[in-house]
Amino acid sequence: LIILAIILYYLITDLAPAIFLGLALCSFSFILRYSQSSNLEFVTVAGQAAMFSNRFRPPTDHAFLKSTRGIVVVRTFCSQLFFGTMASILAEVEPFLSNDARFLLVDLSSLRTIDSSGLVGFQKVPPHIQTVLVCLSPDLEAQV
Repeated sequence: LIILAIILYYLITDLAPAIFLGLALCSFSFILRYSQSSNLEFVTVAGQAAMFSNRFRPPTDHAFLKSTRGIVVVRTFCSQLFFGTMASILAEVEPFLSNDARFLLVDLSSLRTIDSSGLVGFQKVPPHIQTVLVCLSPDLEAQV
């Protein structure tokens, strides 16, 4: 559709304006798709998180994790944490944060930058749930 719009605009005007129109439409399309994509790889409870793990665990550990209640596990693949990504993360996590949830375990191994507004977003987690951030790089851990 974008290519068709560029060709039609080229036939009506000139090549340079058609190129600028194409760049603008592609940029708009990218921003729209990026804003609609999820920032989370998965959200699950601890019993199901063992299924996603590639670490060898003895059968007793699997049994313990499956019987444990109240731990919500989140893995992000966003590289920047700011108010926009934090709002979408909290919106996806909210259905898992029931009254029996006690811990929110957030894997931030893909995170490269963090903004103070992203940290403030963790304050919106209900007060009865303790948030645990794991796999934070040493540079970011020093900033936090």
